[in-house]
Amino acid sequence: MNGYKNGFMHSFKGIMVQLAIFLGMMWLMRYTAGVVSKLNFSQGIVDLVFAPSPQYTAAVLTSMEESAAKFYRWVFLTVDFVYVLAYCTFYRCSIRYMLQKDYAPTHIINRLTMLPVIGGIADLTENTLIFIMLGTGAAPTALCVMLMIANIIKFLFVYSSLMIVLGGTIWKIRGLLSS
Repeated sequence: MNGYKNGFMHSFKGIMVQLAIFLGMMWLMRYTAGVVSKLNFSQGIVDLVFAPSPQYTAAVLTSMEESAAKFYRWVFLTVDFVYVLAYCTFYRCSIRYMLQKDYAPTHIINRLTMLPVIGGIADLTENTLIFIMLGTGAAPTALCVMLMIANIIKFLFVYSSLMIVLGGTIWKIRGLLSS
């Protein structure tokens, strides 16, 4: 026994189920983002832009048509909330799955499993700020700056998690092919 309490979530089958949910939620999130973009005359959405400036955020959110703002606020952000849970779970469990065979649970490298959690918290912070600004119809500079910081943290931590999962997958496949 390697000291890990393993369950379905940390098994190969569990990871594959999580991958399917993650990819399904990614498709749904991208689809709803497209609807927001169409409703908003192709202005796009703040969530999918890396480091949106406070001026850009204020311009997009305050000039949004009412139907686009409602859809963004109630549909897109709801889908995005579930998407955040899906990618956090998938990345965290995948990283742990890759590490559990070679490292003890107390090894410092296991802290890598916190990267997607930090990215997810930043994403939820970003979504909360957007929800507030769409609800009030105003985009104060302070909230826009906070949104930009949360956005940068989100992208850095989530894409770091993605690179670890991709790198670990390639490493595992390489090991299987060489043995």
